[in-house]
Amino acid sequence: MKNKQAFTLIELLVVVLIIGILAAVALPQYQKAVIKSRYATIKSLVQTLANAEETYYLANGEYTIDVDVLSVDMPPATSCSSTQQYKRICTYPWGTCTVKSSTTESSYVECILHRNNVNAIGYQQTFKYSKFYPGKTLCFPYNQPNLTEPICQSETGHKTPDYKTGYYYN
Repeated sequence: MKNKQAFTLIELLVVVLIIGILAAVALPQYQKAVIKSRYATIKSLVQTLANAEETYYLANGEYTIDVDVLSVDMPPATSCSSTQQYKRICTYPWGTCTVKSSTTESSYVECILHRNNVNAIGYQQTFKYSKFYPGKTLCFPYNQPNLTEPICQSETGHKTPDYKTGYYYN
């Protein structure tokens, strides 16, 4: 009679249990890493647009919402629209970007990252010559604070958001 060697049902269950525990621990960290890398992308895009707006302002004495006149290459948008004479919103597969230019209000560029079709985290940079919050950067977590608030906290160095707005200022 030959001696057959095989795993018992208990041994297989223990292995599956260990794999499940490892996956439960790794998944939130993976999600946080994905959001953090996408946040870095929108932050870079906002900074590029804001710098182009500042250059445009120095040359023309005003900001523009027409990103086509700025010397930047934008990713292809799904759609763009102007809601008012001073605001332009472009939608992308990953979120939305807004350029606002106003002489009476705050002028800024902001991008908001979406996750599962819900706002996840946003980054905003106001222009140097904006009426309100000149030169400030803002990070704002929307939903899933356990994933997004640590990013805003490390971005701004603040452990709690502004009590009035809920945004993290830098």
